Amino acid sequence: MARLLEDDALGLLREAGIDVPPYETVSTPEATADAVMRLGGHAVLKALIPVGGRGKAGAVQLVEGKEEALATSRALLGKTILHYPITELLVSALVDIERELFVSFAFDSETKRPQLLFSAEGGVDIESILKENPASLIRHPISLLHGLTDLDAQRVTERGGLNGDAATNVAT
Repeated sequence: MARLLEDDALGLLREAGIDVPPYETVSTPEATADAVMRLGGHAVLKALIPVGGRGKAGAVQLVEGKEEALATSRALLGKTILHYPITELLVSALVDIERELFVSFAFDSETKRPQLLFSAEGGVDIESILKENPASLIRHPISLLHGLTDLDAQRVTERGGLNGDAATNVAT
């Protein structure tokens, strides 16, 4: 089964009209440094590998300036993290985070259908959150005929603990 890398997912979100931070995909230290400077001199570098836990594995780094971007990208590119070689990096603008949510689309091998996974409890540390509170993860099957409807998305966000404008904004 194919997996989307983060830059692919960001592109799809942008095409769907969802705001995403400015980003670039790069494969050399020089291109990394140039991208960081185009994004204002500070950015986050993320290894483009098809696995979670990149941050804990050291494959997500904040950088400031050209020299730090060069050094960090030289350290990451060519390295193997979580059994995957790093050949490309996502260079993303920094954003102020008001609240983290977890949203993922996955394939349920039991039902042979796509599903939406959602938790209002967090994003980066979702594995730890789910160990403590597995009920915080909402699993919602997605219809192969109709896709994920706005009403489905609204219900998932509400079941996940959001309400009012927060539920509507995340759902849409």
